[in-house]
Amino acid sequence: MAAVEFYNAKNEFNYEEFYDFIYELPDDNSFIDFLSDYFAKYKLLEKVNHEYILQYFLDLFEYYQWWIFHCLYSNDNVNNADKYSGFFNLIKSHSSDNLYLHTLNHDLLLENFSSKGFLPPLDDGFFNNDRYSCTDMECREWIPCPYFANKYSSNIRIYKLHGSLNYFNTFTENENGAYTPNSIVKAQTPYKDIIFFDNIKQDSPPTFNPNFLTGKQYKESNYYNNMLYTDLFHHFDSNLTISDKLIIIGYSGNDEGINRHILTSFDLRKPCYIIDPFPGEKIIALKQNFSNATLIKCSISDFTPENIGLQI
Repeated sequence: MAAVEFYNAKNEFNYEEFYDFIYELPDDNSFIDFLSDYFAKYKLLEKVNHEYILQYFLDLFEYYQWWIFHCLYSNDNVNNADKYSGFFNLIKSHSSDNLYLHTLNHDLLLENFSSKGFLPPLDDGFFNNDRYSCTDMECREWIPCPYFANKYSSNIRIYKLHGSLNYFNTFTENENGAYTPNSIVKAQTPYKDIIFFDNIKQDSPPTFNPNFLTGKQYKESNYYNNMLYTDLFHHFDSNLTISDKLIIIGYSGNDEGINRHILTSFDLRKPCYIIDPFPGEKIIALKQNFSNATLIKCSISDFTPENIGLQI
């Protein structure tokens, strides 16, 4: 892909930073020249005109989500479950408490662990409803399609703050033919075809792009203007406020929006545990804001609940 080659010439590839990078490309004249040379080099087109360049960018954004999907979906890591045993024990040690898992990952690792029995069932606020039914592309049998009801009934809950590979928007069509998002539906996992919805029992079509956020700048701009993320971040703030301890695992501290929520909503005098084998400058700076924070320099494979004073 020309955009990737252009990016890699100046940067070490990071897919979230690349997403922000491509937003600026239409105004980058040096890339327009590069694109013309790129297609000439590979004999793809004799001439790159303005109309083609515009379509190039439209296609780039349309397929970028699916590119990430294909990179992440097949890597569920369930076969490496042994190295997560300490994390599993941590969850199980809290199984009778109210446990709120806020994850920034949009992969399906935690759901796969749950479906395989390594973790208890995770309540994500989705419920089945006859309003949304779909086919699984193989048996052609109608099955319920869970939608985001923003209701939680069990004590172990998961909030995917940046969306998920298996979340999809559905839309309402107005009299002018314009579509407005009306709900979020969830594909049952595992699903085997990227065209998840062969048909759907409603009047409006679903989108075929998974609903997850990427790009450092783009993510935060969607925290408050999207039906899903507005609700999820409301829960994030509320749960931070009522929690008696905060455990941070695998977070680099690079998301300034997430940092602001933590520092604003969590009582910084309460216990905070940060599990990171190689803490960077951002996570060390974040730690300085807490008066009762413990940095545990170990990998997830070496972590045990006893590391943070929990007895099982």
